[in-house]
This record gives sequence, C-alpha cells and structure tokens, in this order.
Amino acid sequence: RLEFLDPVEKVVEELSMMEVYFHINNSGEKEMSQEISIVDITDLSERQRDSIAIVVNQIIELKPSILGVDVIFERPLSDTEADDKLANAFLSTPDDIPIVMAEKLSLPNSETRTFGMVTHSFFVDGLLEEGGVNVIEKPTTNLKHYPVYLMTETDTVYSLPAKIVEILSGEKVVPDRDCEHTINYESVDFPVINYRELQENKQLITGRKVLLGAFYEERDKHLTPLGELPGIKVLAYTIHSMQQNKHIWQGSLFWIILMAVLAGYFMNAFEFLMSWLIVKVPKSRGKDISLFLKFFTESEIYDKIVAFIFM
Repeated sequence: RLEFLDPVEKVVEELSMMEVYFHINNSGEKEMSQEISIVDITDLSERQRDSIAIVVNQIIELKPSILGVDVIFERPLSDTEADDKLANAFLSTPDDIPIVMAEKLSLPNSETRTFGMVTHSFFVDGLLEEGGVNVIEKPTTNLKHYPVYLMTETDTVYSLPAKIVEILSGEKVVPDRDCEHTINYESVDFPVINYRELQENKQLITGRKVLLGAFYEERDKHLTPLGELPGIKVLAYTIHSMQQNKHIWQGSLFWIILMAVLAGYFMNAFEFLMSWLIVKVPKSRGKDISLFLKFFTESEIYDKIVAFIFM
C-alpha cells in the first residue's frame, strides 16, 4: 500500500513495464523542447482555407527549419479563390523551408498487409513531400509504436514523422520492429502556440521543426503511457524519438524467460541468506535483532520490496 510500490501493482494490471517507466519518468517537471513547436488551428475548420493560408504565410515568414502539416485538404471547395490562396501559400514557399503534408491510407488488406487507397490534399500532385499519419495499434490500447512506413499495393509510404527526420538528416529512419518505431515518451513537453499569437512567439518558430494542426480536436486523441494525448503531440514525440535514433529494442522470448528464471533464483538465494542470518546472528547482539529479522522476512512488505528490486 506504500506509494513507491504502486508501479508494481500497475505492472500486474497492464503487463507493461515500459508504460510504467514512461509514467514515472514524466511524473516530475518536464523540460520544454528546444527543437519542436506546435501551432494550433483548432479554431479554424478545414473549410476556412483563406484563413489557414494566412497562417501558413505567417509561419513561413518566421523561417522554421521545416513545416509538417497534420491536415488533409481532400478536395476543392466551391470557393475557388480560397482554394487558390491555400495552394499558393504551400506551393510558393522558399526551397530552404521544406513542407511535409499529411496523407491518409485506407482500405487495409490483412493478408498482404497493404493498403488499397491513399488520400492526399488536392493541390499536392507530387509538388510537395507527403507523409502518412496512420497509426496501426488498436484505439483501446496505449499507443507505443508509430509506423516508419506502410505499404500500398504499388508503393512504400513513409510516415510524416519519418519523412521530416529523413529530410533534415538525409538518412532513412530505421524501424526497430517490423515497419514501426517505438515512441520514446521522454520527460519533455512541446510549446503549443495559438495561430493568433505567432508574432509574439517568434522565438518558438524560427529555426524549429513546426507542426501545424488541431491540438484540441476531440476526434484526434490517442491513449498513450502518459494518458490521452492529441494526435499532433504524438507526432511531436515520434519525431523527437526518431531524430535521437535511440531505439527501445524488444526483448526476445528466450531472454525474457532466462531473466525471469535468474531473477527467481536470486530472490530465493536472498531469502536463504536472510534465513541463515537469523540463525547465525551473533549472540552478543541479543534477541532483538533476531526477532526483527524473523519478523521482517515473514512480512508482506519484505516480499514486495524484494520483488520490486528485481523487477
């Protein structure tokens, strides 16, 4: 029942020590990222394209290192003038400020593990870089992995985070399991800037990786080891993980069983040592220590402490 032993109970419930690690690691004060910022346009609907065009132009004027757009403008609207403004805002950016647009894969084929359809923004047409924003894990489980790439019947589609890291580093992101990268939810947070306050927060845009999207969109939330997070924040954590290139490798079943057997053996050896001390404790120390050792090794708290140490 002691607070510091709560993680042991959590492991039993969720069967994931990695989730417990991230939960503990993020329980204190978080460091603010110096490389990634989020621009929130929750107040702007996808149809307010002339307003979004203004926001894009303002961001580009502040010269970010790259702009990732977590919005798909699927088809033109009846307001052609607004469509033109939006397309020009993205297509007329300088070459030294790359833009990566979101794309969505659908119609999955479970047998071939491919997707039958890709949805793009209407104006991209090969003129801008794109990256997928699909997640593979079930909505009811904590999101711990993000695709590096997914396959269609004819092509390989890299994810938006992988594409951003590849453009800036010049190297492909290497998956750490199948086609996925394990997200390292380090103790870091990301500044979120409302689109109306860009000029007041120039220092959070210039030279940084900037993600543009709806931070407070209720339909785009994911369960994570840190609780429920917006999809665009999951993108930020994934980019942060991929650029560090620190993989969280998955242990094979052989090593997991071996470590479990060794841990059990050493726990028994430790208990044997404690029993031996109870019998061999010097007479000069008196009965108090013997009684204490006997009481301690037979108590519930002793088992929890020993189990916690080896876990």
